[in-house]
Amino acid sequence: MRLDVGQFLDDVTERSAVHYVDAVNEMSANAMVGNAPGLRAARLELEGVIRETVGTAEILGAGITLQKSASVLGGTGASLRGDRSRMVAFAGTTIQTVLPHHTFNEAIEALVDRTPKTIRAAAERTAQAIAKLYGESSQPIIAFARAAEASVTKHAQATIADLIRSGSSEVDAGARLAKDINAMRKRSRKWSASYSRMVFRTNVNTGATAGRFRQARDPDIAEVIPGFVIDAILDSDTRSNHAAANGIRMKTRDPRWAHLACPLGWNCRCDLVEVTVFDDTDWTRNIPGGAHPDAGFRHGGRPDLMLAGKS
Repeated sequence: MRLDVGQFLDDVTERSAVHYVDAVNEMSANAMVGNAPGLRAARLELEGVIRETVGTAEILGAGITLQKSASVLGGTGASLRGDRSRMVAFAGTTIQTVLPHHTFNEAIEALVDRTPKTIRAAAERTAQAIAKLYGESSQPIIAFARAAEASVTKHAQATIADLIRSGSSEVDAGARLAKDINAMRKRSRKWSASYSRMVFRTNVNTGATAGRFRQARDPDIAEVIPGFVIDAILDSDTRSNHAAANGIRMKTRDPRWAHLACPLGWNCRCDLVEVTVFDDTDWTRNIPGGAHPDAGFRHGGRPDLMLAGKS
């Protein structure tokens, strides 16, 4: 099942995207006026927004993998016949548009409650792991927020440089910027919205991919979902290295995922699709030479391991 990241962003969790914009814009305004305490407070706020978004996206990804497992198990015969009706009902639900209506904690509960009892233990184990991971101070989440701070600082420096080029001295430019932080918030809003949208889309993809891997690692689900295949959107906007990765099919624990797990770049639209025990298991032997992440894109390994600080 394809996770439509664009729909997830635009139609379902606009409130989360707005929180990204607000936090980034506050960082930008404080960076422009040189308010270090304000900049730090805004970064900490962004950390919380990122933690909530990536964590909820993990639940979304885990739910989709559970959903695919249920669709397979629902037709496997007598051993699961007693719960077959609930299996089929769960497999027919749209996890993508159900879970994001909840807060993170509610989504954790919903992940378990909506899972058929036959595979509920797998859902419970993953839910506990996700709750623990995002309930703690996560170094990868902190790193995401610090990367945003670096981009914001660079934008603020560019704004000051523009004022200097327009005829202001550096001292005058700094004085003009520091005069009214509300004006700086208004000035940086458009840039903050564009930047936040890109970061939000990428973080959602990272979290959803992590959730899929984390759930597929569970021994109960591994028997049903042994691997994933990369599904790229092949249109005129698709980057050549992303198109080259389309169709790569590998087992969940294949070490090559450390270099190829989605997202492969900012605003990446590639997705993972579960490979079931009944699908064609002609696993990819040789990775196409053109298949790789975008140059310079952070890619610290498989997202589930990276977010747990294990890659």
